[in-house]
Amino acid sequence: MNERDAIVLGALLHDIGKFVQRADDNPKSQNHCHWGGDFFQNNFREKLSYTFSVEELNKIEGAIRNHHDYVEFITLADRLSAGMERIPLDNEEEGDPFTDRLVSIFSRVSVSDKPKKDKYHKLAFLEKDYLEETFPIDKKKCSNKKYGKLLTKFSQEIKPMDFASLSRRQVIEVIYFLLWKYTWCIPSAVYKHEPDISLFDHLKTTAAIAVCLYDYHKENINTNLDIETPAFCLVEGDISGIQSYIFSILTQQGKVAKRLRARSLFVQLMSEIAAHKILYEFNLPLCNLITSAGGNFQLLIPNLKTTNEKAEKLQKEFDEWTLKELNAELSINLASIELSGKDLGNFSKVLEKLKSNLNRKKYQPHKSILTSSN
Repeated sequence: MNERDAIVLGALLHDIGKFVQRADDNPKSQNHCHWGGDFFQNNFREKLSYTFSVEELNKIEGAIRNHHDYVEFITLADRLSAGMERIPLDNEEEGDPFTDRLVSIFSRVSVSDKPKKDKYHKLAFLEKDYLEETFPIDKKKCSNKKYGKLLTKFSQEIKPMDFASLSRRQVIEVIYFLLWKYTWCIPSAVYKHEPDISLFDHLKTTAAIAVCLYDYHKENINTNLDIETPAFCLVEGDISGIQSYIFSILTQQGKVAKRLRARSLFVQLMSEIAAHKILYEFNLPLCNLITSAGGNFQLLIPNLKTTNEKAEKLQKEFDEWTLKELNAELSINLASIELSGKDLGNFSKVLEKLKSNLNRKKYQPHKSILTSSN
């Protein structure tokens, strides 16, 4: 039994009941764990039975129905993802989780002295023909009918899916993107101060944390996992030399605009491929890619005995490739920092230290393959 895949999938789906509950005419009749467990039974269990064993399916369903109790790896991951010291469940939400929309973080950014006013996301799935539906609005409240329409679309998309021909990794990725499409606009919880975390972001980070806890525990079998356990490494990658690489073609003649776009795309793809190569090296799902934009990416990986060794190996591969293929015009620099669950609660301080480590690496490009001679 590959317990690890079941942990990832259980973490990805653990709060799906919040979506289902808010679509019901009587949402308070059962808690979200009950709603989620029933939804899994009716929509996912049979489809997943082709690639997951009965024991694994029971573990996934158990994570959905019981994650506020002690469910190995997922309960702690849920706590860490939700913001460390979890507020008692009866008092965790000051707003109305059944009608309050997700706050757009962009409405909290201002370049003038005018007072900021919260704007809210409509309940709409991601699709190119519906992009205008993703723009925030002033209306804070929505009805269970809006949730019901979105849930119906979600269920209809699941219904014809055939998981039998897919590998476990492919199944996880399909569900990951399906959740992204439909839960990006749903608030994870309506907390007093920060009702701006989507359900998708909470599910994604819970799965990322859970798989790291699992891998760390397998290597440190006698360790009791808690918020002080240094089970994680945050890795940041940065592509250096972008500006000179892209704009050096301005001195050339002909089709400059096309070349600018092509080089910009190349840098973006290079960053994505480097991030995915690290995920592949550690056998991690897409959930563990935290950010990727502007030639920069961050990943959460398990803190194992081989982590530093693998990171150094990857750095050398990146250095060799950029030297051979790009004449060292660009370099991919990696930096990492060990952290515990408690450190995740002060993420800004972690990022500050990680950026400092990365800046030192950027001043030493291709160091791994440079040799000194007498």
